[in-house]
Amino acid sequence: GYGVRMMSTSLATVHGADLDPESVAYAKAHSSQKNVEFFVEDITDMSFDDDSYDAVTSFETLEHVSEEACLKELQRIIKPGGMLVLSTPQNSYGHIPVNSCHIVEYSLDYLLNLVGQYFHIVKVIGIKAGIIHDDADPYGTNTVLVCIKPIR
Repeated sequence: GYGVRMMSTSLATVHGADLDPESVAYAKAHSSQKNVEFFVEDITDMSFDDDSYDAVTSFETLEHVSEEACLKELQRIIKPGGMLVLSTPQNSYGHIPVNSCHIVEYSLDYLLNLVGQYFHIVKVIGIKAGIIHDDADPYGTNTVLVCIKPIR
């Protein structure tokens, strides 16, 4: 709920979702913002309507789930022309996760190719030791992609 609370100060409505009911209950209990709602959702099979969101953030999730199912669901719920901001650890070895909780950690090239199948990538941000770097140097320990859902 931390990111949701931060975004709620600048946006009309913010929804937060997590697979873990206890995390959602905690977020609800610690949120007093009137423009915030929390949901228990599986990012690979969400209950939200097609084309229902102007923008979605997905931070440090893709590496934990089926990438195809996740990206298809994100594409489904985002309106045409809508935005996705996605972050995931960056690993030059890609297929060898440093964190044992990750299914995969992505090389930058693999991630760009993968996400590019579903969204138009407009910005690539590399994060190194907690410092944000822009397109001039997109390599780092984490990658943030700013993407747009193509208009049909």
